[in-house]
Amino acid sequence: MQSDASPCTFRGHGTLFFLNTSLYLIGSAAVLSLLMLGIHGWRLFLLATGALLPIVISMAAIVSLTDRFFFDDVHSRVVRSLGTSIPYDRIKGIQVRQTGNLVRVSLDTGWLAKPTLILALHLREKDLLLKELTDRLPGARIHAKTFADGKVMISLLSILSCLTIVAHAYLTYRFPELRIEPRRVAWLGAQEPTQQVPRYYLGTFVFSLPERFIAMGDIEGRLLFRDRVGGTAVVVSYRTPGQDMPGINRFFLASIGMRDYFDLVNISYQSRFGLLPLVMKRMELSGFSETALYYDDQFQMRGLVTQGIRNNEQEAQVLVAGAGGAETLQFLITGGKKVEEKMLKEIVGSIHLQTMIPSI
Repeated sequence: MQSDASPCTFRGHGTLFFLNTSLYLIGSAAVLSLLMLGIHGWRLFLLATGALLPIVISMAAIVSLTDRFFFDDVHSRVVRSLGTSIPYDRIKGIQVRQTGNLVRVSLDTGWLAKPTLILALHLREKDLLLKELTDRLPGARIHAKTFADGKVMISLLSILSCLTIVAHAYLTYRFPELRIEPRRVAWLGAQEPTQQVPRYYLGTFVFSLPERFIAMGDIEGRLLFRDRVGGTAVVVSYRTPGQDMPGINRFFLASIGMRDYFDLVNISYQSRFGLLPLVMKRMELSGFSETALYYDDQFQMRGLVTQGIRNNEQEAQVLVAGAGGAETLQFLITGGKKVEEKMLKEIVGSIHLQTMIPSI
């Protein structure tokens, strides 16, 4: 828009810059969130949009205040509000980039020197600006390119989608265990506590082990057990959300719907699409072979069981969390013999919350 003070002064439009930038921001954030986290990406989209919009608004305000220039015909130069003035005789060419109603104009002043003249000019002022420039710079070459908003957006999102799909296909091909889906079971709390088997308490949880296991001690809050016969070892640990995900990690994960370490693992196991869940699943299953996964979701507890061979040793992991996203209880079971599903069911079935234990 021309200034009332001088017909040779041009100003950028902060609102136009904001609308144009927001279009790409929202579109890119939506597709990237879907590609990175699958169906769980909507929270990431809201978080990213909420964090970036204030930045875009600030940039638009700066454009409104500083994106302007005028022609100083007395001294034969272009005077910009930011940056140095440019003499007419140094300008070799004019570059015009139009995206929708937004026009950006740069000046070619030499090898690799292309200072921006105006960043957010409205389309309706384009012809007037070019006329003013060509009147003063008759020998300057004009290079103009026009991009439709829709085509640019589709091209950008198509490239992002293709790159993510290729990465997704490569990871699932390279690591077959990523294609394993957890089998839903109903083991948690299925076994009523009895007086014949010792009960152990950690935090809000209570559990028991088969009679052949004996307690070996407590090391840094972890309970150690060993099988009298088979040599199988069990390590039981209890963690709070702060221990699982300290500081900023907990804040970020909570903002995208992951309340605790259990949610982090659960989403990685359950998701069929999404680059981040795939990478997290790979990290959790690193080194495993002959892997089996189980998932349990009761009224007050949730459980995940991973079973397989790691480092040439049979291993099983049991991860249990309260339904409200609080503390977690983790079992690490290792030994030479395969941990049978019957034993896993017996251990997982013994786990209760202390508030759920009936008095005997």
